[in-house]
This record gives sequence, C-alpha cells and structure tokens, in this order.
Amino acid sequence: MVAITQKGIQELSALYQKKYPHRKNVLADNFQEITTGWETKIFSFSIHFEAKGAVYSEDLILRFYQGPQGTSQSKREYAVIKKVAQAGLPVPKVVLLVSDSSPFENPFFVMEKIDGPTMAAELDHASDKSKRSLIKQFTAPFVKLHQLSWDQVFAPESQSLRNVDDPLAYINSKLYEMRTLIDRFTFTEFEGHFHWLEERLEHGAVSRLSVLHNDYHPLNILIRDEEGGLAIIDWSYAEVGDYRLDLAWSVLLLGVMAGEQYRDVMLASYEQLSGDRVEHFQYFEVLKFTQRTLTIATWLDDSVEIPVKKITKAAIHNDYKVHILNPYRRLKEITGLSLNTIEAL
Repeated sequence: MVAITQKGIQELSALYQKKYPHRKNVLADNFQEITTGWETKIFSFSIHFEAKGAVYSEDLILRFYQGPQGTSQSKREYAVIKKVAQAGLPVPKVVLLVSDSSPFENPFFVMEKIDGPTMAAELDHASDKSKRSLIKQFTAPFVKLHQLSWDQVFAPESQSLRNVDDPLAYINSKLYEMRTLIDRFTFTEFEGHFHWLEERLEHGAVSRLSVLHNDYHPLNILIRDEEGGLAIIDWSYAEVGDYRLDLAWSVLLLGVMAGEQYRDVMLASYEQLSGDRVEHFQYFEVLKFTQRTLTIATWLDDSVEIPVKKITKAAIHNDYKVHILNPYRRLKEITGLSLNTIEAL
C-alpha cells in the first residue's frame, strides 16, 4: 500500500537535490494519484527549485511498484526505458530510480510528465483520413522497436530465452506455458487450439529475435502537445521474443479502440514501414488470443485470485466482457474452434 507521507516527500526532495546539486531549495508537492495498475500505482507531482537566481517548477510522474518483485521490476523497467531512449525510441525522460530504501516503502522511479492526450483520445474523434494518418504515426516507432537488435536493450545473461540459435525455441517455450496451464486447470476445451498450433509449429519459427513492448496500444502512446511527437509508456512487460506476437496483440487492440476495420490498416502500415511482409501472421494471432482466453478462463476459476484489481469475476461477465469477446471472435474466425467457457459469457 503506497502512502504519500510528509516525511517521504521531504526525503524525495532531498534525493532529487542530490541528483541535481546545482538546484537549491527543492520542494516537492501537489501529489495526485492518476491510476493503479496490476502491480503499479502512478502519481503526478510538482517539483520546485531555485537555479541561477531564478525559481523553476516542473511536473513529474512517480511510478510505484507494489508486488513482491517490485525492486527488480522497477530496476528492469527503468533500465529498459533508458536503453530504448538511447536507441532513439520516443519515451518519457526518466529522472530518478529509487529501488532500495524507498522513502515511501515501495520502490519507484520518477519520469517526466507528458502534457498531451493519448493516441486513443485522438483516434476517438478523428475522421477516417485522419485515423489512417494517426495509425501510421502510431506504427512507425513500433517498427523501429522491433528492428532494434535485442542486445541493445537486454544483456545476454538477463534475457530468459535459451538456445537463441534454435528458431523454434521461442514458440516451444510459449506452447510449454500453454500446456502447463491446460493441464493444471484441466482445460480440455483448449486442446483443439493447442493442437492447431502444434500442427503448424513451423509457422512459429523465429527468423530474428526482437525487443517486444507487449502492451503497445493507443492508451500507452502519449502525444506531446508542443511538438506533436509521441511518447511510449508502460514498459513493464518488455521482453525478447518474436515481433509477430507483439504485433498480433497491438493490431487487435488498435481495432478495439479505433474500429475493427483499421486492423488491416495497421498491418499494412507495418509492412510498408518495415519493408517486409509479415509471414504467418494468423499463427501468432491464434497464439496470442489463445493465451488471452486461457488467462480469462484461469481467472474464472474459483481457486484463483485475479491479480488485476479493476477486473473481477463479475466484471468479466459484464463490463469487461467486450475485451474478451473481441480476441475470441477473431480466434474463432481463424480456427473455426469454439470455447464453451467464453461462449457462456
């Protein structure tokens, strides 16, 4: 539980001044909670200081980590943002990392606050022509991310893959995770989807490993008011893997937020900007959407506590249902296979 105390604020001000010793009389104030995620809590705040005889203020973001792995997660995401920024990706500037001995008990990092709307807000009121232009702008840094050499961001010893020279190592690791869940919860209705993927295993062969964002959607893209440039946020799930799995999820989420007819627009933009055709894309759609529906089926199990606070078992049957049925409809469209657990919603 994150608590913004006066003592914590004073210690944060002191840490900031230590980071920037030429700035004097540092004072942090105006703390406001913005949102709570799976294992994160985000606040905005202001910092005031004197430098060269003048008084300045800037608005910043505090990203707290609440889970048992908070210390390692904060270090990891902070490092990823710094590395992708060095590689030329548009991200908020990270200012300060406090992973140990936090003045607020929970580890956190501080980054700049972006003044501007989300890409989702811009798409919401845009004309068809403007949406297509925005989608191309949205897709461009995604392509650039996937074209990075993964070891520009992740150290070889820190990435989770084994046998990186084996083109089937990545897909086999994902199928193993799926098999484990199916067996643990006796989800026999997913056997058909698992076998569909197994029978086409060669479609999952990796031609190159990429850095994956794993939650690249219009709500995680901010538009800077002044320059009109983008800033990609929420790198919590970044990893090394096959870019097509990342792309499959993003195309789906873009379709949910902008309209299903724009899924093909994003895929076409991706291929145009990358200069390559995305091979066996449907295979990765099936893989990603089966993973997603498996997660939902797990959350519906009485023995499982849902780790996302805003999602409850009741919400899955009501408000959140649209977010489940969208990938499920596409999954059914490609495979022709149905799932009684999802149909029952």
